[in-house]
Amino acid sequence: MKARNHQFRATLLLALALGAFTHAYSQDRLFVSPDGNDSWDGTSKTYKGGTVGPKATLIGARTTIRQLRGVGKLSPKGVCVTVAPGRYVMPAGLSLTSLDGGTNKGRMVWRSEVPGKAILDGGLPVSNWVRGVGPQLNKVREDLRANVWVADLSKSGITETGFMSHFASNWDATPTAAELVVNDQAMTLARYPNGRWARQEAVAPDSTNSKPAIVTEIDQARTPAYVGNGEQDFDQDYWVRWAPNHRLFSIWQERVAKISGSTRTLQAVLQGGDMNDPARRALWDPESPGRWVLVNSLFELDTPGEYYIDRNRNFLYYYPLQQEAPTDAVLTMATQPVFGVTSADYVTIQGFTIQNGRQDGVRLSNSMGSQVYGLTVRNCGGYGIRVTQGRAVTVRSCRVTGVGETGVSLSGGDRALLKSSGNQVLNCHIWETGRNNPFYRPGVEILGMGCRVKNNTIHGMDHQAIYFEGNDHRIERNEIYDSVRDALDSAAIYGTRDFTYGGNVIRENLLYNISKRITGYHINHGIYLDDMLSNTIVERNIFRDMEQPIQVGAGHYNIVRFNVMIDCVGGIRIDDRGLQMPAEWFDWPRTLANRVPWQGSPWKRRYPNVFKILTAADYRTPTGNQIKANVFLRCRTDVSKRLWGILEIWGVNQDPKNCTVADNMGTMVSPFRNEPMGDLTAVAGNDLPRRGYRTILQSWVGVQNDTFMRSEDHGYRRTRRP
Repeated sequence: MKARNHQFRATLLLALALGAFTHAYSQDRLFVSPDGNDSWDGTSKTYKGGTVGPKATLIGARTTIRQLRGVGKLSPKGVCVTVAPGRYVMPAGLSLTSLDGGTNKGRMVWRSEVPGKAILDGGLPVSNWVRGVGPQLNKVREDLRANVWVADLSKSGITETGFMSHFASNWDATPTAAELVVNDQAMTLARYPNGRWARQEAVAPDSTNSKPAIVTEIDQARTPAYVGNGEQDFDQDYWVRWAPNHRLFSIWQERVAKISGSTRTLQAVLQGGDMNDPARRALWDPESPGRWVLVNSLFELDTPGEYYIDRNRNFLYYYPLQQEAPTDAVLTMATQPVFGVTSADYVTIQGFTIQNGRQDGVRLSNSMGSQVYGLTVRNCGGYGIRVTQGRAVTVRSCRVTGVGETGVSLSGGDRALLKSSGNQVLNCHIWETGRNNPFYRPGVEILGMGCRVKNNTIHGMDHQAIYFEGNDHRIERNEIYDSVRDALDSAAIYGTRDFTYGGNVIRENLLYNISKRITGYHINHGIYLDDMLSNTIVERNIFRDMEQPIQVGAGHYNIVRFNVMIDCVGGIRIDDRGLQMPAEWFDWPRTLANRVPWQGSPWKRRYPNVFKILTAADYRTPTGNQIKANVFLRCRTDVSKRLWGILEIWGVNQDPKNCTVADNMGTMVSPFRNEPMGDLTAVAGNDLPRRGYRTILQSWVGVQNDTFMRSEDHGYRRTRRP
């Protein structure tokens, strides 16, 4: 009888709650507040008495929406969930599914009442710090121990911190182990050396394919000699992030197998992938020696901002940037996206600050018509915003920084069926991403078919700013600077190696200060069509103060026209590398091509040049390329950097049958109205218009002001020179 009465009361409360929502049906709104209660109905911003008041959590709001849908009470106009300012601790994240989607006439809107002030936090706060006392503090340098603060994580309710794991540039490294964030800034895992890469000096005699070993400066590290079997040992769980050969455009993280100071040897054990992969083999190239960083060693906790987690004893060690105890320290916890949407359409996520997860900040999978507006996403271990199998998904006016991998990734469309995705990333400010895994984890990644990347400001990238694969993408009016800092043989905007990619346009972007901080044989570029990439248009872009703005790695039917290069070393280079490659090198591009029906009539109509390439008797010889009406202002050469000319046409490209080169201009006198201020209008009487040139204004590019973006999101050179 008691159980029946309890069930009756629960049913009555639910009916009353749904009735209250129906009374406000025209508003189609729910409210969430730090002062709320999930037992309230969510129909009011403030508590009105009884059960009328805001929800306390986004999960509580989701539950009510599902209940409304279940009894047929959900408005056909959709629902708007308004979240009041405050920090919402969400260590499990929020997951929306097919139960939570809207329609094209009734969106499901989740919005911060004040932009940026509703904080969805995937971490847990750390408290109960003590100074200079800890069970393993004797490993820290004696003169620094008094500077180290220690927290027993169990006193903060934290009992799980994840595990270090191996990763590579082409493997997903999420979810990460827990990371420390202090005052909204991700701290650094204790490491050697500090603030730089160490370089290898030779291959060690005991190096093997599965256990590569190098001779290097490991004798300068404080971490003592160690020999392990590759198994987990929390007290000596040392890891190395490295590229053990000349391939300085990728990185691996593997567990340390041996440290020997006496022989100056560092050895790792490969835990995944092909043990015979040459990219992970220890090789010696004096022009591009391999590099490494040792991480996760308490012995190396010697620099402000470093931390270490003792997983055996559940203690956190932190050398703070300031001497006092940290007051806003958070350990990342959410192993799922902080805000996830799977198989739900027409969802809008607007105005939140999303932070401190071990996975992606926001992930939309198999979603149509959804919108991501005005977010700040920071300090998550995975991607900032990831869209997979998206259809007409727009990411607009978001700030993404400090994430472990890619800033914003869009994929969607069907290349085989020639269906465009309609996905877009617009007017976003993206900087300092790829914090844990920087290589091939760009600011923006677009995959599939028909994505648009426009008016974004992207900077602070150790590798690429924009990476693209697929067809019919538009990369337009983006401002990119301070990128490709820690890589070689790459570019700010980069695509590669599939003859069936086509219809891509890279137009009216501004690129400057693209330079490397490391030495090596290869140079970096502004835009790189690598290894026979074909059917791409590169036009009306502006390049300033950089090396080799445009590199065309052979390929076919590429058009490079109306670009302006100012104060650059080098300019445009097109080579014929395919003729130097062994025939078997082309097995991979041809295999990739067979992923789509390029021989079928729809493909031949849309991309006739693809059919010409793949049926040619000799597709190694580049054909159909055009280099036309580009301007080189105050550009120069530098033989020491292998930049021999401002316009380099190599090998068979000098034959007009293979490459058209016409109407290009090299000058030391500006032909523009006000080049220092970014007005690249041709002065009266100049013959640039005859060559097909049209005005380009730097003010067009990068972030534009709107409800969410302000002048601080502009790059420093959008409309002026420093």
